[in-house]
Amino acid sequence: MVKHIPRLFYPNDIIVNDIIALDSKHSHYISSVMRLSDGDDFHIFNGHDGEFIGQCCKGNKKQVHVKIIKKIRDREILTPLALAFSFIQTKQLQWLITKAIELGVTYLQPVHVQQAQKKFTDISHEKIESWACDAIAQCGRLAMPIIKPAIDFTALINYNNDYQLFIACEDDTIKQRSYIHDIFTNAYSKPPMMMIGPAGGFHRDELYIMQQWTHNHQAILLSLGKHILRSETAAIATLSCWQAIAGDWSV
Repeated sequence: MVKHIPRLFYPNDIIVNDIIALDSKHSHYISSVMRLSDGDDFHIFNGHDGEFIGQCCKGNKKQVHVKIIKKIRDREILTPLALAFSFIQTKQLQWLITKAIELGVTYLQPVHVQQAQKKFTDISHEKIESWACDAIAQCGRLAMPIIKPAIDFTALINYNNDYQLFIACEDDTIKQRSYIHDIFTNAYSKPPMMMIGPAGGFHRDELYIMQQWTHNHQAILLSLGKHILRSETAAIATLSCWQAIAGDWSV
């Protein structure tokens, strides 16, 4: 059986032979959650320095000190992939964030929509960051995704210069929808941003805006088939299809 090696995301500089004094949160994780003590090794990493072997060398449960032994991985270059999403129930949102990061999402944009179950003011930016940090440690990534403050739905169009906007829409009144395979096999000059709506669907005002964006070639509306999917299912399905058809898995 392969031994599981604990991984710790550390946002500050990591340099070989340095001794780092961890803050209380990271010290608690190392000493109380992972139950490591002096002389024990683990992996410490971030997106700009790479991944290193760290060794507990002194301190106590309230502040663990770590000696950086050697570098084992260089920084990684991730293919840009953005996810815009509305608020869903907290447990499902945590699952969505975790799986999106496992699937290579590099940019997370929360979006206020009219028929969301809650507003993003009900959950802190720090909580989403904490979920993301746990996800990258678990899946072997090095770099944290960029996590932006929530915006209104109409502000999504401001991304048009930097991203190709795809919106998953299952409303039968919208006739401009295309099937994923037909769309993702095309070549695009900009990286993708996938927008996933709320559990209750988009409001009619938002549907009207989406039609205008489609008419002006500012967004592409996607159909995910004949079945109604939960928001988190739709997000993972869309991301998986992109990776398989046009993204990292297609190489």
